Amino acid sequence: MLKIRKFTLFLGDIIFVYLALFLMVVIGFWGNFSWHIFQQHLLPFTFLYIIWFAIFYIFGLYELTAINSRMELLAKVGQPLVVAGAIGLAFFYLIPIFGKIGRASCRERV
Repeated sequence: MLKIRKFTLFLGDIIFVYLALFLMVVIGFWGNFSWHIFQQHLLPFTFLYIIWFAIFYIFGLYELTAINSRMELLAKVGQPLVVAGAIGLAFFYLIPIFGKIGRASCRERV
């Protein structure tokens, strides 16, 4: 039963990050959205999400232990989010091809 709950939590995370990616692309390319632009974002964000999920696992976010206080919850969630955010910034800043995805497609349509 515990493994099913952990898997459900992980599956929910996967669904929500890809839903967020879809909404980000739709809103970010409002009026110029196409499935081609979404597909351009899919590969780099998939790499990033794999790294993020590994970070969340290492920090114990998929452990189903009870959190006693709000501060404990913020500490448990805050640290991995800061690390994941820093890695995300570095990922798109240090790998130039991923930082330019979508811009060329948007210019082609204008």
